[in-house]
Amino acid sequence: DYLALPGLVGKKTDAEKFAGATASYSIEHLMPDGKAIQGPDFHSDGQNFAKAFEISFVDRNGQKQFAWQNTWAISTREIGVMLAIHSDDKGLIVPPRVALFQVVIVPIFDEESKERVLKQAEKLRSRLEETTSVKLDDRDHLTPGRKFNEWELKGVPLRVEIGPRDLAKRQIVLARRDNGKKRQVKMASAAREVAGELKEIQENLYQRALSFLKEHTYTAETYEQLKSSLKNGGIVRAPWCLSPDCEAKVKEETGAKIVNLPMDQKGTKSRCVYCGREAGVIANFAKSY
Repeated sequence: DYLALPGLVGKKTDAEKFAGATASYSIEHLMPDGKAIQGPDFHSDGQNFAKAFEISFVDRNGQKQFAWQNTWAISTREIGVMLAIHSDDKGLIVPPRVALFQVVIVPIFDEESKERVLKQAEKLRSRLEETTSVKLDDRDHLTPGRKFNEWELKGVPLRVEIGPRDLAKRQIVLARRDNGKKRQVKMASAAREVAGELKEIQENLYQRALSFLKEHTYTAETYEQLKSSLKNGGIVRAPWCLSPDCEAKVKEETGAKIVNLPMDQKGTKSRCVYCGREAGVIANFAKSY
């Protein structure tokens, strides 16, 4: 939710699970180039590592037992995934819930209006920062255009513009980073309008990434369909017989692997996409990082 990243939750195959674990589960994301990338994962380690490192306890019966363990993993890679999925040719796009600055205020002034505009910009900053992380860019050696470009490059979700014309109309201009749309709102309702825009930006980023994932998730019943779909990039759901040999052959011949097995398995009467034997599960195949 914070990173606005949808993903496919599933169990790893024995070939792909964490070495030493009894089972691994992952969230797989889809990058803009059509390749999958593993996000957060969870490993059920059983007693394997406890036995290796002599991690034990005495149970209520006074008997020595080895600990049962699990491990969770989420790293800075997830930040890279977030930036790669949401950003565009203008630079970064950072979801509001994790942005260092959710709003940047860019005052627009000349020498005659400078004092008035900066005074109102400061009042606006004070009002907004009660609920929002705000940056007031009052540098006077850069043009507004240069500032716009800089903050777009850095991915600040919402830009607020205020100039002498806006003061006269008692309004401000809101410019969204996610879709580039701009609109004028009354200064008196600035806090409410900014909060509403940030909520919409967060939701839009998630829904945009979710739509991309859905549009690039395919199904295949035959090996030819699997190979054809993989050429388009994305995730291909296909039946698999649980044979490690078939899993390895598909990877060898197509460059795609089983990234995980969907959690919503409802049983299948299909035949394995590779060997034609009775399938045990539906698997998510993809080329991946």
